[in-house]
Amino acid sequence: ATGKVINGKLVWRPAVVGDNPSFDPVIQTRTIARVVGDINVTVNYTVIDNDLAATKEAKKAEAKNIGRVMVEAKRTPVDQRNASLGILSAQEITDLKADVNTIRNYYKDTFVPAVNAATTVQEVKAVVIDFPDIS
Repeated sequence: ATGKVINGKLVWRPAVVGDNPSFDPVIQTRTIARVVGDINVTVNYTVIDNDLAATKEAKKAEAKNIGRVMVEAKRTPVDQRNASLGILSAQEITDLKADVNTIRNYYKDTFVPAVNAATTVQEVKAVVIDFPDIS
């Protein structure tokens, strides 16, 4: 279709990129607008930051999942159930609770306050999820 003209206009027009600001898909949304001209189609991108509250909640959910995976890598859900039922030895229950509390306390006392203190989505992204080692 290159070069084909109908009603004095090119049928096929090459696309060229116009505005293309940097984009971080973790914390931003990008929209596209096409401007059809006589000789080409200009593609312009617009980038906006995601909602701060939603970004904070997503970061907290990510951290919760990482913490859960860490606990389950050491203590299976069956071990956790058996501890809650009192089937494990007292020492095993104490050790399991210590691991869970280590993860929970980091999340509550260190991680969540850092995320809540962030005032931009960039600051939320910069908060590092760094749970203590329980292995």
